[in-house]
Amino acid sequence: MGDDRPSLEQFNATRPPAPASRRTAAATPPWSPSLELNEGAGQLTTGVVDGDPDWDSIFRHWNLDPALWEVLPGSLRVNAWEGPSQDGPTIYRQYRANVVRRTRPGVEVDDALRAVARWRPRKPAPEVDDPSAWVVAAADWQVGGHGGHEAFLDRFRSTLDGLYAEARKAVKDGARHLVIAYLGDQVEGVHGNYSAQTFEADLTVRDQVRVVRQCETALVKLLAPLFDRTTVVAIAGNHGRNAPKVITTPEDSLDLMAADGMAEALNESGMADRHAIEFVIPTETAVAPVHAAGSQLLLAHGDQVAGSADKVRDWWRKVSFTRWGDADVADVLLTGHRHHLRIEELAVGRWLMVAPTLGGESRWFADGGGGTSMPGTLTFTTRRGAWWGLEVVRPTEQP
Repeated sequence: MGDDRPSLEQFNATRPPAPASRRTAAATPPWSPSLELNEGAGQLTTGVVDGDPDWDSIFRHWNLDPALWEVLPGSLRVNAWEGPSQDGPTIYRQYRANVVRRTRPGVEVDDALRAVARWRPRKPAPEVDDPSAWVVAAADWQVGGHGGHEAFLDRFRSTLDGLYAEARKAVKDGARHLVIAYLGDQVEGVHGNYSAQTFEADLTVRDQVRVVRQCETALVKLLAPLFDRTTVVAIAGNHGRNAPKVITTPEDSLDLMAADGMAEALNESGMADRHAIEFVIPTETAVAPVHAAGSQLLLAHGDQVAGSADKVRDWWRKVSFTRWGDADVADVLLTGHRHHLRIEELAVGRWLMVAPTLGGESRWFADGGGGTSMPGTLTFTTRRGAWWGLEVVRPTEQP
């Protein structure tokens, strides 16, 4: 009987082939986190991100204000790879995108479109050969301090009749442009601008902002319908800063937060469009130049320098020399901060005006030698570099 067993060669031929060695694809090398900016645009590369990117947090990590920067649509790229972790293989991700500076921080285009849809032509005002501008300087309300918010509201309400009467006089005399200047320190704050401030404040910061927002809105609603157009300006003061020290930008301010809410409310209601109201709320500078009937106004809180108004006068001279903030072409520097009315001609046609406060008596201000001041709101008319009709509208006794 023959041997039917397969030969060694035949046996090996029937064995399954050896499994192919597994080759793991090389991991994508991580990108180096970086930020490259050129003026108002650039490229940002994140570190490893768990899940979807939180761009607000990422911007803050790179010292960018999320209110001022955004990701350019369509520019986002993702770098993902698998790697080990305590829980097994994990997908790691990084993001790279082009970032651009917002052209109008915090303003939604939908609000503007709704305002366009509600637009109606206004009844034309009588023609005036050489129209002027009427200026209202509302400074240093310091709502929540200096006697409390109820005392402030009494002063504010009792001032409205006088302001309305002065506005009608100004219109009758040819004013067509209204400028309302909120010059800062509208809120009291609670961050220790002076000793015992926290003890004396009778409102939370949230309620301080709420009261300021509603009073500022009420003043615009009262006066703007009398004029062809209105410019509302808000400046950041020292009391409105969000911390004892500036940790973001000097304009990260409770004063400007209240003004933002006022502007949004008037835009949303359609009143800003109906009465040609524009808002000037600086986000990159502590001053605001305003053109009013041929006059150039420079608005500042006045805390750029410490000390008396003589110091702010000297500051204006210095910044005029460097042409900073259009200070060199201003006819009037209008500030608050020092609580007392002051009018001074520094050169021919160059005026320093310090507006009084509508707030109550400040013990800190008095203890420092500033004394006390009569509360009031400064108003005047201007045209082509000149001004006249200066009035300080005082609170009146309420029945």
